[in-house]
Amino acid sequence: MSKNYSNFYNKYSPDDTNLVREVGKALVMTHDYKRAVKYYETCLHDDPKLLDLRTDLAELYIKLRSFDDSKRVLIEALKYLKDQKADIDMKAKNV
Repeated sequence: MSKNYSNFYNKYSPDDTNLVREVGKALVMTHDYKRAVKYYETCLHDDPKLLDLRTDLAELYIKLRSFDDSKRVLIEALKYLKDQKADIDMKAKNV
């Protein structure tokens, strides 16, 4: 099953992260939470910089009352942002 997610993600992801995000939201809206979690986790494994997907996954974990998983996802997002701080600061100066 995760192979299908990876195939979809690799086919559409780099140029259309909104579409990737909408697929996850559609899985949540249809109450297919288990597949949504696998989808989000697979996409984030393939591309950890997708912060919108991280927040979507954290919200899903909260909905599922899986608070430790939600916390883990948000901490990973903060670690990624911390690692990217120099790039963010440099881009901010160029605005």
